[in-house]
Amino acid sequence: MVQKKINLCFVYPESNTWTGEDNYFKSLLSSLSLLKSKKLNVHIFCSIEKKKYLLKFIKKNFVVSAFFEKNSTFLILRKIIKLIFKKDLVLEYFFKKNKINIISHYLPVHGIKSICWIPDLQHFFLKNFFPNIELKRRDSLFNNYIRNADKVIVSSKDTYFNLKKYYKINNTRTAILNFVPIINFSELKNFNYLKNKYNLQPNYIYVPNQFWMHKNHNILIQSAILLKKKNDKYKFVITGNPSSGSDSSVYLDFVRSITVNKVDKYFDLLGFVSYADVLNLIFHSKILLNPSLFEGWSTTVEEGKIFNKKMLLSDLSVHKEQCSNKAIYFQRNNPNELAKKIIQLSKARNTYPKISIIKKNYKKSRILFAKNYLKIIESLV
Repeated sequence: MVQKKINLCFVYPESNTWTGEDNYFKSLLSSLSLLKSKKLNVHIFCSIEKKKYLLKFIKKNFVVSAFFEKNSTFLILRKIIKLIFKKDLVLEYFFKKNKINIISHYLPVHGIKSICWIPDLQHFFLKNFFPNIELKRRDSLFNNYIRNADKVIVSSKDTYFNLKKYYKINNTRTAILNFVPIINFSELKNFNYLKNKYNLQPNYIYVPNQFWMHKNHNILIQSAILLKKKNDKYKFVITGNPSSGSDSSVYLDFVRSITVNKVDKYFDLLGFVSYADVLNLIFHSKILLNPSLFEGWSTTVEEGKIFNKKMLLSDLSVHKEQCSNKAIYFQRNNPNELAKKIIQLSKARNTYPKISIIKKNYKKSRILFAKNYLKIIESLV
């Protein structure tokens, strides 16, 4: 029996405002290369600039057009055509030309099998962090996925059960795909690199979260105040874009609060850094800390697991799903408990597993990630 050729398509997002989404797509697409599947043919629809960027990570069939280019005249024309005819005729042309039979991580498309991705349900549980227009947009988008997609992918059991409970989605149309980030081990350097570039001292606590409200940065200041009273000296090293979209005020409020509470010496704010530097900062940290109030499947935590780091995580069910007994947890709104756990974990000896062992385990995780995704694809053929 001849196996049916699967022509799989991704419409790569042009926006760079969410680094987590970009890392997710790069990792998923590049992991498929590890399988060397003869029946899977992957197409990536994107702009010429995005192709140049992606070629560093992915060797796939690129379909390049100005119709996919952010703010181009052709994209505006495509939107006008979509508005007039109530469907994306330009995109449908590219689908037909390339004989696409499955489209993944995009909107449902009539006549083609569709796989849609719901990263998390943060807007449902933290409504006060979103304007009404964004709440309505997300609900409308997710309900479209649930009604019209052939498969909905979520990243965790936590999201899966909440989607079933609150959105009443059918079990058979939902799949869990745990995310594994893409890591280039050749970019890891010794600690002197960080010391010289950022003037860092060893044994720092690293918080790589972007400055969004739900990332809960303020608990760090409250904990620093408590540590200061005990005369315990620790250093929080924090990275993240100071102007992360609609939450740009979060960073300014955070900086002001550090100054007002006179805990400046406890913080090193490095701003936006390259992903390679993020990985180096994780690898050389004493503690990797994620105080977040909500996660779908934390990239930070996955990176910490890969490097076998000591992790201090907020008591989210998804954090416990990701790490089980491989991390220490604290109540997400309890700075006193966080301060105590920092002191407790700081006394532990630093450990650095052999890179060869880390690489071996990482490759197994990446292959499993790709295989699990391929199973989802094959279930639709």
